[in-house]
Amino acid sequence: MTQQDSKSSPLDLDQIELHSDAAIDRGGVKPPRRRENRRRGRSWSGLVFFILFAAATAAAGYFYLETEKLTREYQELAVRVEDTSTNLDTTVNNLQEAQSLIARMQTQLQDARGGMAKFEKQAKDLGSQLAAKDKALEQRKQDADQANRQLKNAQAQRDNLRNERNKLRNDLAASRKDASQKIADLEQRIEQARLQYQAELDDQNKAQATIRMERDRAIQEKERIERQFQEESQASLQIIREGAELKRDNESYQRQINKLNADLKQARGRIARLQTLETGDLVPYSDEITPAKVNYREPLPDGVKIPRRIGSVALQTLINEVGSVEKAFIAPDQAMEGPLAKALVENVYRWKFSPPTLNGVRVKTWQTVIIGSQ
Repeated sequence: MTQQDSKSSPLDLDQIELHSDAAIDRGGVKPPRRRENRRRGRSWSGLVFFILFAAATAAAGYFYLETEKLTREYQELAVRVEDTSTNLDTTVNNLQEAQSLIARMQTQLQDARGGMAKFEKQAKDLGSQLAAKDKALEQRKQDADQANRQLKNAQAQRDNLRNERNKLRNDLAASRKDASQKIADLEQRIEQARLQYQAELDDQNKAQATIRMERDRAIQEKERIERQFQEESQASLQIIREGAELKRDNESYQRQINKLNADLKQARGRIARLQTLETGDLVPYSDEITPAKVNYREPLPDGVKIPRRIGSVALQTLINEVGSVEKAFIAPDQAMEGPLAKALVENVYRWKFSPPTLNGVRVKTWQTVIIGSQ
């Protein structure tokens, strides 16, 4: 039931129908007597009146509550209708503004479509540029892959060089150990040679003393013969011959003494050199030095050739105790300057030699190296 229906149809108590759940059984009972019937009739009438009154009171209360509820709902509905009208006016205004906004948006949409066409053209151009850049990027990627492969090859070569370096270090350590042992043996040999030379020197000193004693005796004998010759003018020819022989012997003894003195001086020099010579000392080149031999010859760079008219070039090189070239220059008697001389000097620095030795000791010495034309 709505609020309007409640206003148009007021409550009509005459139309209310009352029903009772009590069953009325009228069959098979004898009619009571009149007094009992009256008494019973009054009881039933009072009961019915009470029931009717209670029902009417309940219905009146129910309809009053419903009326109040409908009145409140009507008032709320009126407020809602007023709010709806206000909202409708606002909505109409909003719709008008929305229509104008739609018109502006349509204009903007047309502008946006024009901009979209330009954007699509730019996107197409950009796609072409991106395709070209992708192609260039792919080429760079291929170059990078090739560079990575070259880098891996270089790393493998570096590892091989490290292994060779470690091997060379091990060989160098072993060589140093052998060299230390050889140096110890050489020092022992030098000590033995020094003792031997000392013994020979003592023997030579003794021999020299003996020769001096003989020379003194010969001189005394000569003086005695001369005095005898002066005293005896008529000495025999045999005595004169003996004097001449003694003179020749004296000269021979003198030559022997000079030779022994030279040998003694040379022996003393050799002993001094053996006592002071150390590994890496710079010594002048002589026949006593075991010369360095070429172990590795660096090829000449491409484009560097010695003219056939020159034939070969002599270089003065300072070779150290490990077989490396420390200094090098073109021999002064060869007139050669410019890039060829510089290239030859730089090339000989890469050569490897066996170390030069003097009496078993590794030394440093100047040595001539010949580079022939190719």
